[in-house]
Amino acid sequence: PNYFKRMGESPEPIEFLENIHGGAILHYENFPTEHIAPRHVDVWLPPSYKDLHEKRYPVIYMHDGQNLFIAESSFSGVDWGVSRTISHLASLRLIPEVIVVGIWNTEHRLSEYLPGKPYDLFEEQKEEQLELIHQEFGNLPSSDDYLRFIVEELKPFIDFKFRSKGDQPNTFTMGSSMGGLIACYTICEYPNIFHGAACLSTHWPCSSGIMVKYLEQPNIIPDPANHKLYFDLGTDPTDEEYHPFQLAVNNLCHERGYVQGKNFAYEFFEGEDHSEMCWRNRLYLPILFFLGCQIKD
Repeated sequence: PNYFKRMGESPEPIEFLENIHGGAILHYENFPTEHIAPRHVDVWLPPSYKDLHEKRYPVIYMHDGQNLFIAESSFSGVDWGVSRTISHLASLRLIPEVIVVGIWNTEHRLSEYLPGKPYDLFEEQKEEQLELIHQEFGNLPSSDDYLRFIVEELKPFIDFKFRSKGDQPNTFTMGSSMGGLIACYTICEYPNIFHGAACLSTHWPCSSGIMVKYLEQPNIIPDPANHKLYFDLGTDPTDEEYHPFQLAVNNLCHERGYVQGKNFAYEFFEGEDHSEMCWRNRLYLPILFFLGCQIKD
């Protein structure tokens, strides 16, 4: 791939953790990129990967990657239990096994996860709004460069290095809070690459909900014929602030042709807060929604 021609040698993992719920984690330190600051990347391979050498696997690209697998690396001390949940569902034959790519965040998390193109909608107020963002986040939005890293560098590496199913029907993205925002932006900007986006407790209020205004534009929400969207919310004060924005997004998706339970899912969790523990507890829902009908003997 062009990525290797530009970057030289293929990155190699510095750590290999076996028996992570039957699978293994390959940890790549400071993954090289031309678009953004390097960051760590974890690749979790499911239990059958080492033995079934002809088998290929769907891939989920998840943001805030340090919070996914191991409590010690999570900023809160609680991980999402991703490998545990996927291994359990696969052992029950409710889903196929999948590869999970955990993209660690950096000190630039807020600016990298803040969608950039919606700010074009401000027109003459764009510079003023961007200055406010700069003051709040310390940087201007760099999400388009972050997505170029994923699409032009990381995904080609994964598809070259591992036995992935690299086509659109088998490629998904997922995140929470600002990670949910960038997951939504990812599928809108690259609908030919991503089939599904799971956006948990999505942080919609940035710049008075400019992302919602972006979704109102013609054909920004991807075609429901070959995409799936998952959203959810709890009721703690943070998620409660998101609620009116989420309802507006739900309406936009229904107007676009999405149908609850078919290619769209919205779940509401009374009493759940804005935390890794709560996202861990309901992770099985988007995974089942994306992959639950793909079991083949």
